[in-house]
Amino acid sequence: MASRKIVFLVPDISAQITTPAVHFATLLAEDFEVSVIGPDLGGGVSELHRDCPFLRPVPASRIYRLPEFLAGTRRLCRRADADAVVAFKAYLDTVLPALWARRGGGRALVYLDELDSAVLAGMSRTERAKLWCRQFHHPLDEVYFPLAERLLRHADRILCSSTALARRFGGEVVHFGVDTRRFAPPSPETTAALRGRAGLARYRTIVFGGAVRPHKGVELILEAIRRLGRGDLRLVVVGPETEQLRSLRASPRYGPLLVFLGPRPRTEMPHYLDLADLIVLPLQDTCLAQTQVPCKVFEAMAMAKPIVATAVSDLPEILAGCGIVVPPADPEALAGAIGRILANPEEARRMGRAAREKCIREYSAGQTRRKLLAVLSGLGLDPERGVKDA
Repeated sequence: MASRKIVFLVPDISAQITTPAVHFATLLAEDFEVSVIGPDLGGGVSELHRDCPFLRPVPASRIYRLPEFLAGTRRLCRRADADAVVAFKAYLDTVLPALWARRGGGRALVYLDELDSAVLAGMSRTERAKLWCRQFHHPLDEVYFPLAERLLRHADRILCSSTALARRFGGEVVHFGVDTRRFAPPSPETTAALRGRAGLARYRTIVFGGAVRPHKGVELILEAIRRLGRGDLRLVVVGPETEQLRSLRASPRYGPLLVFLGPRPRTEMPHYLDLADLIVLPLQDTCLAQTQVPCKVFEAMAMAKPIVATAVSDLPEILAGCGIVVPPADPEALAGAIGRILANPEEARRMGRAAREKCIREYSAGQTRRKLLAVLSGLGLDPERGVKDA
């Protein structure tokens, strides 16, 4: 009988992409021997995952450059000895070891959470040429993403976070999937106490959890709040202080509308999400955002929150019947949707209940686990019997 091992391979063991890899590994840990491996570029395992029992860092502090990339990738190939290797993201240090596993009879899968080459695709020929000159010796940088993507056709299966990625690469959509038992509305007393400690008792709130980046549209939320002209409405940010967030906090236009609570452990996020009267996801209509589906939408649905989002990527389909979708880059429409939810508490409650029901039905961790098991079974890898003869 085969060992039934599955390796989830990330491009950098300290990077954010480790979170979905650990999540998928956890979902399959009862059925397979799982591990999450990736090069340690010197930063070590992120604090978020230091207690994870199946993280396996591979020392490779200079894998990002040639010629050290070759030796580092060989080490990853040796460690990625399994019945199935799931490469997270189309990076050369994930795709090459996954494809190498096929030489020993393993299955090679790739999971794409976004189009990493999107920024490069938006550059002019001159800009790309200049970038090549700067990044030629760095095979994990943008100029090598198209090469890694061309190698994907050799994988046994491509899994994607969005319909746009699935269409582009001939894959199938597997959503992140949220634990609807952990992400569930706590008692009103618990939320009221946290509101008091955070100094939010007299405010209506929109909560943004995560790192504030340009493509996430946080400035659009603030502009919508400003246009509403409500002195009792605040945007609460729970996450690290990025450069863009510092700029917004220092802005006379938007700073007074922001409450920054800093980063919190992921285990506490359900409580902080419950501070929200609503969740707003204003993705911008860019090539990159069109391929993304933020896991925040599923967490907000599980928390029974009314959600306003822009019509980008799969958000209109996900929120059909349980949320409000507005055009991207339209602060007036966004302000109108926010105002509608705040002015109609019963509609907001109905919307939140419908969102949680749909999340349990279609986007729960259990649904994702079943989808992953079906994919593996289709490749001849069953939990009970290991790898079947092809």
